Amino acid sequence: MTIMKCRLSICIFFLFLAVQTPAQDTKVKAVIDRNHILIGERIKLTLEADIPETAPIRFFYLDTINHFEFIHKGKIDTANTPSGTVLRQDLVITSFDSGRYYLPAFSLDPSGGPQTDSMAITVSYTPFDTGQAYHDVKDIIEVEIKPEKNNWLIYIVGAAAILAVAAFFLTGRKKKLPVSTHTITEDPYARAISELDALLQSEPESREFFTRLTDSFRRYLSHRKNINSLQKTTSDLLIPLHSIGLDKTIFHELSVALRMSDLVKFARYEPGQEDRMTSYTIIRKVIGQIEEDHNKQKVNA
Repeated sequence: MTIMKCRLSICIFFLFLAVQTPAQDTKVKAVIDRNHILIGERIKLTLEADIPETAPIRFFYLDTINHFEFIHKGKIDTANTPSGTVLRQDLVITSFDSGRYYLPAFSLDPSGGPQTDSMAITVSYTPFDTGQAYHDVKDIIEVEIKPEKNNWLIYIVGAAAILAVAAFFLTGRKKKLPVSTHTITEDPYARAISELDALLQSEPESREFFTRLTDSFRRYLSHRKNINSLQKTTSDLLIPLHSIGLDKTIFHELSVALRMSDLVKFARYEPGQEDRMTSYTIIRKVIGQIEEDHNKQKVNA
């Protein structure tokens, strides 16, 4: 009887302890490495979820963020802990819209649950250098038009000489065979790749680099896809590009590269070497994918 009471007391004790011990909650966290950038600069966003072993394993799903673009999405790292599992992912984002925006609160479950803190980020243009000299717009300069001299004798002698030479060639030489007017059109893909190779080897300054890069891409589109790309703005160009079957991720990377090129050409952003190579790589990749699709259509036609 005493043993039964002892066992019952132990069970009641552990039951009481289990009731009094709170269940561990899932913890989530979002961290950015800066909260103020120039247009096109990068922000490292780190997402972390600490999930207890009694809860299902899941992680954030980020498709789009208003006013921000994804540059890179790293893989999700997983680490086991005594209390459960920690998942972490590093992302790189940027923005091409000036203003003050908020990263929203992220949640593992759209229907509810713990959320990360929202974070404010200020995006601005490169500040104007007041130390440089200001050059105002100049008025149109009138050009003095000098009256022509009446050198009629020179004109008459020149005309006579031309007629004499023409008569000699018409009467004193055999007629040449007509030259074929047929011209061999250079393959758009070969030309684009040749231009990109030359661009990479020449290593020009940033503005020329991005101008030549996007010009080569636009010329290729004009000849291969019959898109009037040379006269379109970047926003207008992305509309037909969205419908030619590009992978969603590749299309997103292409739009970032084209918008960055606009900022560089208008001196609103100074890119680094990584920006140059990333834009170059995606432009070349898109040209290759379009050419591959074009060749498949020719085979199936």
